[in-house]
Amino acid sequence: MTCSKVGWLSLLSLVLWTSDGSAGQETTAEINLKGSHAFNARQDVSAFANPDHDDSEWERIPVPSSLRSAGIDPRPDVFWYRIRFHVPADWSADAPAIRLGIVERADETYLNGVRIGGEGQVGPRGSDWHVYPPILPRLYPFNSNLLVKGGENVLAVRVAREPYIDDGGIIVGPVTLTTMPEALTEYLLLRQRFLGINYLLLGIETIIMLAALFALLYWRGQHSVVLFLLLFVPYYLNSLERRNVLHVAGFDHPGIQFASNVLGALAFPALIAFVAHVFGHSVGRLGRFVQIASVLALVSVPFTGIPLLDWWVMESALVWHALFLFGLLLLVFWSVRAFMVGKAHSAPLLLGMCALACTMIGDIVLPANFVEANYGFRLGEAGVLSLFLAFAFIVGQRILHTDRALLRANEDMLTAHEQERARLARDIHDTIGQWLTTIKLRLEMFHEDAGSGRSPPPDEVRDLVSDVGAVIEDTRRVAHDLSPAFLDEQGLAAAMHGHAERIAQRERLVIEIHVPQSIDLTKTRRDHVYRFFQEALNNASSHAGASRIVVTFERRRSDAVLTVSDNGRGFASDGSGAGLGLKTMRDRARLLNGGLNIDSRPDHGTDVHLQFPISGSSAKKRFTDRHEPS
Repeated sequence: MTCSKVGWLSLLSLVLWTSDGSAGQETTAEINLKGSHAFNARQDVSAFANPDHDDSEWERIPVPSSLRSAGIDPRPDVFWYRIRFHVPADWSADAPAIRLGIVERADETYLNGVRIGGEGQVGPRGSDWHVYPPILPRLYPFNSNLLVKGGENVLAVRVAREPYIDDGGIIVGPVTLTTMPEALTEYLLLRQRFLGINYLLLGIETIIMLAALFALLYWRGQHSVVLFLLLFVPYYLNSLERRNVLHVAGFDHPGIQFASNVLGALAFPALIAFVAHVFGHSVGRLGRFVQIASVLALVSVPFTGIPLLDWWVMESALVWHALFLFGLLLLVFWSVRAFMVGKAHSAPLLLGMCALACTMIGDIVLPANFVEANYGFRLGEAGVLSLFLAFAFIVGQRILHTDRALLRANEDMLTAHEQERARLARDIHDTIGQWLTTIKLRLEMFHEDAGSGRSPPPDEVRDLVSDVGAVIEDTRRVAHDLSPAFLDEQGLAAAMHGHAERIAQRERLVIEIHVPQSIDLTKTRRDHVYRFFQEALNNASSHAGASRIVVTFERRRSDAVLTVSDNGRGFASDGSGAGLGLKTMRDRARLLNGGLNIDSRPDHGTDVHLQFPISGSSAKKRFTDRHEPS
């Protein structure tokens, strides 16, 4: 029954009740239907709605009560109640109704073989083609002619639930034969409370969604925002169904419900990828297994009579939830490990995980269906929302950190440019300028000799030619430092070897280069690697006081690893010896979408490791940006 039908019936009942003051006097007390009644979870036959059906062999359970507290197997998704009751011959009412309290989830309700109401849709047993409505109270008016007065009546209720998730059934009362005027006020108040809480939760989720979409449009390069949306969008679309939006709009179709459930379940693999991205490491084999297995567990088929397939129909939900719990334990392990080593964002993520765990435990240990019966939602839903709020906070932190890092990088880049200009000025003044001054003086001497009719000595001419050659060489070196043109012509390996030879001759030290002739890099990434190499070599030769430097550049699967090791003086493990050069290298590492790891301690040299994906589209940070003792 849709909300519009309930509204019209409610209005009609109020009009009838208020327009005829005798209606209340003609109605006797309501008839309580609670007690021990017939229950069947083994079969699903339409004949069960027939009042003449023999249910003497059925098991009996208390109504109302949760099926969990009654010890019912959590696997069946469709089951029947048959509630037998007597109506006195003098019982009368102008607007009789059946009140079922809170039913979890979908139901079809029959009185003496005639359907009088239902919320959602109950599909074939084991088919997944049910429409689960929100948790709402049930009140079904009917024609008084359906009652057998002075005799036995049968109320048959067919109910569908989500296996292993819902306790299912008529979880709390009152379960009564009543009248619309007596039950309507309390029914509407309870319904409004349930819908109000659900709409409040949906409003919070909508704010998160709009904020994430704005972040995507404003910060387009933020990988964390994209991953968050891949995680949150399926959850949000599923939430539109869970929060009664589709139900009120009349989209109660099994296909929509099925797609909504699948979308909600697909958020879980994205959750694992998001947490791994936050902590800067790969999903790993175990995480990948959980991702793939949880997707495969969504595949379901109706009953076929084939034992293995029918077993999967009943157990696939259990398999998925077992994988879900295992995946959550894996994420908790990642969070605790990250928190223990002080990684960024570990504290809010761990708090969100704890909130989810506590609410899920609360759903288990609290009195049966306490939250559902009083507030219309599961406590675990609040835990999931808390986890997403933690995720949103982390994404906001990362965006803020990125903006600040970009600002610092720009400031550092300006400082580096100024220092580079000053270094070039010194190089030109101390080398090219001095050579040109010497050449100028010699040329002036030759000019004077020529004016006196004397020829310049051959030795001095050869020295002058040699000086000109030195000027040309120094000019090429400065130009090369500014823009290594032959990097494109001869490749990265030749450029690195050439630069290392010049540094070794100038600083009088030993440099070993182990670089393959070809690593497939784009021009931009090749330039970044070369500049990183130049900076690392400059730090080792000029600042570390090293006498020996070893450079290796190799490919490891889909990543490239550049290592520069020296035997210099090193610096403190807390990074206090790090200057602008190391900041520049960190910026280069970020531009390469990679990770920088610096192992150093005083008097024991320094190892600089740069690891980055060869393909920029599949970035995986293998190293974190930190300082550790060797």
